Amino acid sequence: MPIQPAAPTFPRHETLARFFGRPPHGRVALAEMAELLGTTTSTVRAMLRDEGAQPLDGSIPWAEAAAYVLDAWPRARILEALGPAAAHILPLDFQLTRVDWAFPIFIRRAIEHQAAAAWRNDPRVRRSVVVSPIDARGVADYVADLLYNEIQPATLDAFRDDPSFLRAFHYPDID
Repeated sequence: MPIQPAAPTFPRHETLARFFGRPPHGRVALAEMAELLGTTTSTVRAMLRDEGAQPLDGSIPWAEAAAYVLDAWPRARILEALGPAAAHILPLDFQLTRVDWAFPIFIRRAIEHQAAAAWRNDPRVRRSVVVSPIDARGVADYVADLLYNEIQPATLDAFRDDPSFLRAFHYPDID
């Protein structure tokens, strides 16, 4: 049975390992980006066009492609798929850690709602004929993104001598 062309398909271990294992200063062909995002090249072109991006010679910078991949799939699933290789190709502090926080129920409900809405509004999901909730970026990724955006310059300065923190903070834009 053929796969629906617009149905996102999670990339194989080899594809992820090859992509994340390469030097981050190159470019990524739109066909490879489509494979990483589990969609078609035409969908990738439409997504980039919607965001105002202009691919140069049918490719985009590696860091930009990596950001799309990390936004498209749950981080936990990417790390699981990479397996032990993740420890060698991703920044150490980019690995996940479990936290145990208590906060009001209404905040939890609101964040779950916003995370689901953000996933439904993802261009890959909006263009899909068949949507798989298994591949949905969930609350953990949504909250991580919110908290990342709240890291203040003074906090970043406090870690200026911590290369592990800085590499993870700036990943995938390593420059």
